[in-house]
This record gives sequence, structure tokens and C-alpha cells, in this order.
Amino acid sequence: MAASRSIVVTGGDSGIGRECTRTLVAAGLHVVVGSRHEAQARQNLLSVGTASVEVRSLDLGSLASVRSFADGLQATRAERPPLGGLVCNAGVQLVSRPERTTDGFERTFGVNHLGH
Repeated sequence: MAASRSIVVTGGDSGIGRECTRTLVAAGLHVVVGSRHEAQARQNLLSVGTASVEVRSLDLGSLASVRSFADGLQATRAERPPLGGLVCNAGVQLVSRPERTTDGFERTFGVNHLGH
């Protein structure tokens, strides 16, 4: 059965995101997983069913990476079912010391809000 819709899941290769990916694939959807660690994400998702999963590089702490991810989805849109949703799963919470994204924003805010 071919998937009727595609869903983007940020951080969909581990933890809750992986379970979300597994559930969406089981429901017959094509899932595009955005991950900072593309090779590791592919390995983590082997048991999910790679025919329905597409892994793409995405670092939410870099707005250039976010643009590249979006541009890549646009350029390859004919290769997958239409986009039907976005699951904003990836995120960070830094409390021990302040950190900055590559664009200079406070990291928790930049990743959790601006990146998505």
C-alpha cells in the first residue's frame, strides 16, 4: 500500500520521536525524519521500516540548516506523497550554562522555537 501523505518529524529517530515515527509508518504514512545525526538516525530507524522513512539532515540550531532542509523538501516533493503534517518533536533544555546557536540566539529558544 502506497502512503497517501508525508509527515515531517523532527528528532524522529530516538525516544518519543522514534515511537512517533514507528506509529506513523504503521498507519501507512511516509515519514521524513529531520536529524542532526543522519547516519545514526538511519541506523536507529532500521527496525521501523526504511521503505516508508526518509532521513534528512536537520540542525534546528542553525537557520541555514533549516532553510536547506526546507529547500530540499521542496526540490524533491515529487518523490513523496504530499506533505500532510509536521511533528515538532526535537528540542533542548539547557539550564547549566548559557549556550548560543550558530546564529547567536540563546540555544533553548533558538532550537525549540526559531528552528521549528
